[in-house]
Amino acid sequence: MRLVPGPMQDGIVQQAVRALKQKFPELLVITDVCLCEYTSHGHCGLIVGNTVDNDSSLELIAETALSHAEAGLIWLPLPT
Repeated sequence: MRLVPGPMQDGIVQQAVRALKQKFPELLVITDVCLCEYTSHGHCGLIVGNTVDNDSSLELIAETALSHAEAGLIWLPLPT
């Protein structure tokens, strides 16, 4: 599995959140924390063998959520 390049502080989601919050400071911003835009395989988690390994993906998902929050995210829905 290869990240391209991983949760970025300047990723497209983070850029969009910052731009929206700058133009519309009162806007309620909700993002979907997903890893698929940062991986070469397009899945939302780390691949171990031939399957997505949810447990090994948790730290990376948490780092991604933090980068969204630092960009100005207001609401991070919990997965169901």
